[in-house]
Amino acid sequence: MTFSSTSDEDTEREQILETLSERIQFIDTHLEEMDLDSKENQELAIKWTRTLGSLAGQYRLLMKDTDIDEMQSDLELLEAAKEARSND
Repeated sequence: MTFSSTSDEDTEREQILETLSERIQFIDTHLEEMDLDSKENQELAIKWTRTLGSLAGQYRLLMKDTDIDEMQSDLELLEAAKEARSND
């Protein structure tokens, strides 16, 4: 049984990571430029910060999934090499 992702899944994952990265950078820049003198802007900054945290969490999880897929692929290669050596 193999758990390797297909290139379509990899491409989709890369697109999602790129989108998340762009949104994270946008929000971060927006927060740095916000004028926090009014209560309204402070409340808005809190909402943006929560959104930033959520996006960063999703980015981290997706990167973790990528790492797991890469480790699974490496493991499959090692198992195939081990099997080839034992058949010699």
